[in-house]
This record gives sequence, C-alpha cells and structure tokens, in this order.
Amino acid sequence: MSAKAVTVLREHKEQMDEDGFRTDDDALIFQTRPGAAQSRHNVYRSWTAALQKISVEGAGLHSLRHTFVSRLAERGVPSVTTAKLVGHSQVETTERVYTKLRGSKSEQVEKLREALL
Repeated sequence: MSAKAVTVLREHKEQMDEDGFRTDDDALIFQTRPGAAQSRHNVYRSWTAALQKISVEGAGLHSLRHTFVSRLAERGVPSVTTAKLVGHSQVETTERVYTKLRGSKSEQVEKLREALL
C-alpha cells in the first residue's frame, strides 16, 4: 500500500472515531454506524455521488481495478508484480485481460523513441 493510501486511511479512521463509529482493530474500514458492512446499494450510491462531483459518467466500481492496473502499466511495473497485486494466480491472466491497457506495439515503440531522445 502506498504511503498516501496509509495516510488517507488513518485520517478516515480518526474521522470515524470522532463520528462515533467502531474503530478497533477488527472494525471495517467502511461501515454503518452500528459497525456492519455497507450495503451494496449504499456503496453504489456513494460511488455515484463521488463521480457526479467530478463530472464522470458511466464508471462502475470495477473501473477502480482497471485504473489501478493501467497506472501500473503506465509506470512499467512488470506483469508478474501487477498479477500479485490484483490477486491473479497466473501472470497470463493479467496479461490476457489487461494487455490492451499497455497500448499497441507502435505506441510502445514511440514511447521508447521519445525516452531515448
């Protein structure tokens, strides 16, 4: 987990504590006030509201996973590392499903050419 993610989650936990939510070591990160898991409906409603605030349409929750993999690919993270991070037991699954995110061969060659100049 990135340092920024850790910071954001710690701040979230502090806010939850201030708001009267359960924050012990076994508590859920996103929960209802009584400490239960958020319902699918509530998660989707919150996601939709967040997207509206930033004027993004049609992005499902699974978009987060694709964005994560895309950002790793853009930064040249090896497929084997990406596979581990997203929970694929075989690297081939990651490469088959997400290869299109890495760009075409000509785009890759162009990026390499630009880097060498």
